Formats: sequence, structure tokens, C-alpha cells
Amino acid sequence: MKPSQAAAQDRELSEKELRNLYSLADVNRLAPGDALIRGGGQDAKVHLFLEGELKIVQKVGEADKEITRLRREKGGDAVVFFPGDPCRMSVSATLPSTALAFSSTVFESFDPAIQLYFYKQRFRFEERVVSGLLEAESDWLRRKKQFQAYLPAMLAAFKKDYEKSDLILGVLKKIPKLPAFTGTLAAGLMNDEISTKDVSDMVKQDPSLAAGVLKTVNSPYYGFSKHISDINHAVILLGFNELYQLVLAEGIRQTMPNLSRFREILSHSICISRIAFALSFSGHMGKPAEVSTIGLLHDLGESVKHLLKKQNPKIEILIDSIDGGAVGALLLKHWNLPGRIWQSIEFQNHPSVGPVSGIPKPFQDNVILLYLSHVCFEAMKGRTESDLFTPFLDDYIRVLGAGELSVRQMVQKLAMPFLVKNLHTYPAFFRKLIAKNTKSYEVLGTDRPPQDSR
Repeated sequence: MKPSQAAAQDRELSEKELRNLYSLADVNRLAPGDALIRGGGQDAKVHLFLEGELKIVQKVGEADKEITRLRREKGGDAVVFFPGDPCRMSVSATLPSTALAFSSTVFESFDPAIQLYFYKQRFRFEERVVSGLLEAESDWLRRKKQFQAYLPAMLAAFKKDYEKSDLILGVLKKIPKLPAFTGTLAAGLMNDEISTKDVSDMVKQDPSLAAGVLKTVNSPYYGFSKHISDINHAVILLGFNELYQLVLAEGIRQTMPNLSRFREILSHSICISRIAFALSFSGHMGKPAEVSTIGLLHDLGESVKHLLKKQNPKIEILIDSIDGGAVGALLLKHWNLPGRIWQSIEFQNHPSVGPVSGIPKPFQDNVILLYLSHVCFEAMKGRTESDLFTPFLDDYIRVLGAGELSVRQMVQKLAMPFLVKNLHTYPAFFRKLIAKNTKSYEVLGTDRPPQDSR
């Protein structure tokens, strides 16, 4: 009997056809736990699952993950497994089950209508699996959307609590305000009303600031080979960007105790500020000097947390859970710095828990650049993307316009050209970090005028 292909598509196997298949097959009667297909092997047979329940397991990494369970009773769709499937999955019985196994030669001898029946059953099985996967994906996307909304909302709720915390507010009130010159610098920078001459004049008018700048310029911090004796020489040597950063850093130093932890935080912030400037300049995003300022100030909240722990050692674990970005924003707001600076810092941890769309537009560029600067900094220290918690990294790289670049490529193509070009203006410890990431530049450089002075 040779039923037409159309008929084969609309019916079950007849008793006669089924008896014929039994006569040509190896009949597998499986007890619970028995394997029909062993993963990792190569089974060259075609299997027809007729009755019972099977569990399909696939290896994901080192673990076995159950993909689905198939139950077949009389009148239901049979399931077909073709050669090659065993390489991808394991199939075993969970209830007493029956399956027929055919060699490839026997299968190829079947009437075309019977072969078509096998292919149809296979198609229906894959259709069910795909439908299940799509349903699971839809459920996952729904949960992901809820999760993305929940975490930022939770962080926002904590920030409101910080504003009411007597413990935090008490420490903030005890921290000396930034010197007046730093507020003037930051405000002028926000309005593009500050020049190299303005910074130079400001330094000259403040003897203690001038002494601090010259002391730093002549220290191992920069490692220049010649002694710098006056501010004009420092201005020519450093240029606007680095002089501005130096003055701002001096202001920050005056607000915090001269302890190793605070020096570490400031050194980290200096690196981030320089990388942020480079990414902003090379990526044509935001204002380089503004985002560099934010980079220099962004970790003040960590300094506040350190002060809190020194004063309250019994609750260190609780203090560690405080959002440093939110606390730093409160401090800068208390110091009356421009809103765009402290608001950017307030949102600095958002990229770890949510997409770009969750950041308010007015300071979105600043937050993106600050986040990517941290990622680049970690890469420059030798860490890989897999070492970092960066669930939304691709989203942020795309906005920068570097969507097809890896983190390492972003460092090499966007950050390093600018950093190398201005290497001689940076502190010695940062020059050494840059040198580790390039093969074509002298680490110590020479006392040359910078390329980006105003």
C-alpha cells in the first residue's frame, strides 16, 4: 500500500504500517531512567517515539539542563529523532516508554509517504519546541523589564533615605567646603567662560594655592626633569586641561584628611577624569572638560563612606551597602556645585543596573562617559569584559557610536590616541599605566608644551 503524501500528512500510521515498522526496527522498551539517546555520542539511527514519557537534557557549560519532557499516548503525535541529534542532547525515559530504532539504510528504503510521515512528526516536534522557547523568551523579557524597572526604583528610594539620614548628614556637615576657587572654576566651566589665563590669574592671586600647585608640579607626582619655578612656566608646560585638573584636585585635597585611603581614591579619580576627557573628545560626546571634572569628583562619596566607617566601626557592613554616588551627590549639592555635576554623579551607578533610557537626558552623556571610562580603566589594568559586571555594556557603547568595538578596541581606538598625545602632561603613575597599553611611546616623555592648551 502506498498512500499519497497528502494522506500521510493528515493521518496516523495504519495498523498494517505500524506492524511493518515493528518488523524492520529494533524495539526499545525503556524503563524509567533508561537512555534512548546518550549525549556526546554519535547515534546513526532514526528513532520513532511511540508511547510513554521522555526527558530531553542538554549540556550547558558543565551542567545538564532539562530542555523539555515529551509525553505520548495513543492518538497523540509521535516524535522522531534523526541521526546527529545525540551530539546535542541526551534523551531518557521518565515513565515506561516504547521507541523504534531504524538504521539509515532501512529508513531510506521506506515508502516516500512513510518517510514524509517521519519528517512531518519531526517538524511538529520542533514546532512545539520553538513555540515553547518563544513563550519562555517572552516570559524572560517580561521579567527582565520588571527587573530593569525595579533596581533603579530601589536605588532612587535609598537616595531619598540618605537625604533624611542624620548619620550621613552629620558627616557631610563636618566636611570642609571646597575652597572658593574650585566653585568659581566649576561654574565658569559649565558656562564655557573659563580660560587658561583665568585659571592662571586665580592661582597667582592665592599664595597658598600657588605654593600647592608648584609643590605638586615639582614632586614625583609628575616627575618632570626640570624644576618649575613659577606659575607661568607651569601653565605653558601643563596647558589648560591639566592645570585646571591640578587646581581642582588641590581643592579636593584640602577637604579630606591626608590618609592613604583618600589618596587612593583621588588617584583613581584622576585616572578616570583623564580617560573621560579622552573618550568625550574622541567620541564627540558631551563637553570634555565638564566630564573630566565629574570624573575627578565622582568618588567623593567613597571618601564620605570611609569617614563614616572610621566614626562608626560597628556598622561597617551597613555602611558598605550605601550608594557612594548618591552620597557624593549630596555632598556636592551641599557645596552648591552646578546641578549638572552632582546629578551626573548621583546617577553614576545606574549603568550597572539599567539601560541608557533610564538616565535623564540633560546629563545622560556625562553618565555614559563616566561609566565607559571605568570600563576602559579596568581594561587598561588587564581585566577582561568577563571579569566585570557589565550587563548593559553594549547599550552604552552603541550610544557612544562605537557599537561594533570591544572594550579593548574602544581603549585602543578612542582613548589611547588622545592619552598618548598628551602623555607628558599627566601624573607619573598614570603615564606608567598608559605605557603598559602602548608599544610605541616613551613612558617618561619630555618637558614639552601640550597639544591641547587653550
